[in-house]
Parts: sequence; structure tokens; C-alpha cells
Amino acid sequence: MSGEEIKKKIEHNNAQLELIESSSIMKFILNPKAAAIIAENKKLQAECPHEFENGICIYCGVEEQNGN
Repeated sequence: MSGEEIKKKIEHNNAQLELIESSSIMKFILNPKAAAIIAENKKLQAECPHEFENGICIYCGVEEQNGN
């Protein structure tokens, strides 16, 4: 996937998470759908071609890791 495709998918996933959080009585982290979306975002972040601006990837939102 390109960086832009990853960005769009993560934005979509985050919107889904917001809907789950606002409409669920269950604790957010216990919701299986939310857990699956979070896992997918982590997978997308791992394959992202990162382009950092001010220490944050413009596509997936991951923070830039310094060598420390």
C-alpha cells in the first residue's frame, strides 16, 4: 500500500473506533471490534513508508524513533 492509502485506511479505522467508543456501554479496550481495528492500524503502521514531519509520520501518525 502507498503512504496515502495507509493514511486513508487508518483515518477510516479511527473514525470507526470513535463510533464504537461513543455508542458502546462496554469498555473500549474490551470490545473485540475495537481490538481488531487497533491491531490493523498497528499492521498498517509497520508497513508504512514513513515520511516524518515534526517527528510524526504524515501517513500513519507513528512517532519517529531516534537511535537512543
